[in-house]
Amino acid sequence: MDFIGKQPGKTTLTSTGISTIRGHVKKHPDRIALKTEGFSETYAEMWQRCMQLANALLALDLKKPDLVATYMPNSYQFVEVVVAAEMIGLPITLGNYRLTPEEIIYQINNCEAKVIFVKQEQYDLISPLLDRLPTIKEIVLISDTKVDGALNYEELIASGSKEEPRVEVLPEDMHLLFYTSGTTGKPKGAVRTMYCDYNMAISTALELGLSRDDSMLVVAPMYAAATTGYFLTMLTVGGTLCIAPAFVPEESLRLIDLHKPSFVFMVPIMYDWMLSLPPETIAKYDLSSVRLAVACGAPMHSTIFRKMADLKIVDDKAQEVGPGGIGVLYSRSPATFDGYWHNPEGTQESFLDHEWTSVGDMARIDEDGYIYLVDRAKDMIVSGGTNIYPAEVEGVILKLNGIADVGVIGVPDEKWGEQVKAIVVLKPGYSISEEDVITHCRQYLAGFKVPKSVDYADAIPRNAVGKMLKKELRKPYWEGQKSFIS
Repeated sequence: MDFIGKQPGKTTLTSTGISTIRGHVKKHPDRIALKTEGFSETYAEMWQRCMQLANALLALDLKKPDLVATYMPNSYQFVEVVVAAEMIGLPITLGNYRLTPEEIIYQINNCEAKVIFVKQEQYDLISPLLDRLPTIKEIVLISDTKVDGALNYEELIASGSKEEPRVEVLPEDMHLLFYTSGTTGKPKGAVRTMYCDYNMAISTALELGLSRDDSMLVVAPMYAAATTGYFLTMLTVGGTLCIAPAFVPEESLRLIDLHKPSFVFMVPIMYDWMLSLPPETIAKYDLSSVRLAVACGAPMHSTIFRKMADLKIVDDKAQEVGPGGIGVLYSRSPATFDGYWHNPEGTQESFLDHEWTSVGDMARIDEDGYIYLVDRAKDMIVSGGTNIYPAEVEGVILKLNGIADVGVIGVPDEKWGEQVKAIVVLKPGYSISEEDVITHCRQYLAGFKVPKSVDYADAIPRNAVGKMLKKELRKPYWEGQKSFIS
């Protein structure tokens, strides 16, 4: 047997994640795999539906590496599509269904998807675009109603053979294609292989101590890379996914009380919104089942440390940075993505060599080897040749009572190139002057980091997963400039 456990000359489902899920089906067929408030599906039931869906896709003359796309909100069908595609080696891109038509056209044509899975609202958006999507063979509608020109999801499943499809799925096959949020330009498709995602799931399960006894509340958008990673981890360990259709602060508390999950993942701003509810509102719900509350994707603005193996920080000359220095964080592991789809320049920028890769986070390391994320490299402000990290300034401003949200950016300055500007959102009933913010910052920050000006806004622009859109914040201040910080 070789390192992936495949007997020579025998076609098998190899260790790509799908074989592990298959094992749970055999050993614990009646364990709940997926549930919503009004629905539940065992591992055996999920596996049967996914086999039939996979066979139906093969009957549509789809074969690896033909690519599947989804544009739909959280649902149990979302998971079924992902599992069915993996069974037969079809890579899948999980699209943000909130994108504009032009953004959807760009992504589908860029990845050359062959079939799209949607719900009714997304079908109404995408179906008029089909003339501009030459690679699309079929659009599958998840709906109780039938629509001319679309395949019905349940009818498609019913049409598929009930036998397990015999397709050799290899670790090196492409699994997921995630498009970046496009905060600094056209989105890039980040390629993750079967091997990458299987190792990611195993390492996440080991790090967090997850097992088949755990259940996860899926409330963050399932098309986001982090959410997908965590729900694939839960399927890998044989746990249960409790799927919420969308994030609503109080509704999320109610669903924790209802489903009693042991594991919750949200991006930091979601926790902030949820836990900013009045204490009497929070007190109505029993949250005691939660053993793990995990956040990633944006600064937490609090002291969260985690020692990680196989990390290093390098400067702009690719030299490793010692304790106290700030540089770009690079990592290497079997879970590292394989580069950007049809974008060799983007791939080259992200890889130090064939092993070490970065997603653009700036970090520093202390004497004990602890890693501290500082900011995104592309959000860094350079004023008079000095680097300033907005996340540090934002963290200080958020300590000021009455600040609901803040974004710190660099704006044009004739003398220094850029100067620091804070854009703040006040909590209802508070009045905080520009001088109040600046004076507060002077207590905690060196002079060159202190905002030179403060503007006020009703809200900080964020994408669907809560990531601050610095490009949108900067745009009004850089319009008409000879150079533009995107």
